[in-house]
Amino acid sequence: MNGRRLAIAGFVSAGMILLAFGAQVSQRPSEDLQVAAAHLGGTPLRVRMTTLAGVGIDGAMDIAHHRINVSLVAGEAASLSVRQIDMDCYVMANGAFAPSGQAPDGRWMHLDLASLPARTRLQLTGAGPGQLGTMFTTAANVTKVGPREYTGSLDFTRASMYRMSFGPISLALVAPPDEVAADLHRNAVSVPFTATTDDHHRLTGVVIDVGAVADGLDKVTLRYSDIGVPVDVQRPPASMVVPMPAAFQHQIGL
Repeated sequence: MNGRRLAIAGFVSAGMILLAFGAQVSQRPSEDLQVAAAHLGGTPLRVRMTTLAGVGIDGAMDIAHHRINVSLVAGEAASLSVRQIDMDCYVMANGAFAPSGQAPDGRWMHLDLASLPARTRLQLTGAGPGQLGTMFTTAANVTKVGPREYTGSLDFTRASMYRMSFGPISLALVAPPDEVAADLHRNAVSVPFTATTDDHHRLTGVVIDVGAVADGLDKVTLRYSDIGVPVDVQRPPASMVVPMPAAFQHQIGL
C-alpha cells in the first residue's frame, strides 16, 4: 500500500473507518450498522483510535455544538492538539508537525473557521461520525455472533472517500477506488471487522483487520465511550495564542 502515510494535509490513509451503533436493532445487521451510524450525528462522545502508521487519536467531540478537544499522536516524532469552541479553533503542532519558523512549540495557533469559504466551512463542521452510515453500504456477511458482537467485511474498493474533521484537521478515512493498488484489489474487496456494543446497542469497540489487505499493515482499533456526556473545552490562555500562519493553513489544505 504505497504512499499511505499520515500527512499534515489532513489525510490518514489505507482504509480507516469509524463504525457506530444506534439504539434500534433490526433483523438485518448490515442495515443496523447503516442506520445506527446516523444516531451519533448529534451525540457528544469520546473517541480513542489506534490507526495505521502508529497514529493515535484520543479525545472528545460534539460535532452538533462545535466542541472538540482531540489529540493526534504519530509515535514520538509528532503530535497535534486541536480544540474547537464554536467557530474558534486552536491547534498546537509539535515535532514534525510544527510549521518551521512559524509557530514555536508550546503555542496555540488560532483560526476563525467562520473566515473560511462557505463550502470549506461546511465540509469541516459537518464531517462527524454520524455521517458514516453510507460506509456500511459496502458491508457484507454481517452477522450478530453474540448478544453484543458483530462480524462482517467491508469492501474498500467500493467505499467512497469520507472525511472526519477535528476543527481544520481533516482525516480521510477510506481510500477511494482509484487509490487501491491493482495488486491489492482482490484483498481489499473483503476486509474483516468485528464490533461490540453495550446493552443499549451503542458502539463500544471496533477492530478492522487491515492486515488482510497486505502484509505489514496492522489492525485499526476504535473505542467509543462517554456517549452523551457533554464535552468541556477550555480556551488556551491568550498569552499562548498566535494567529495561524498562512503557511500552516496551506499545509493542512485550507
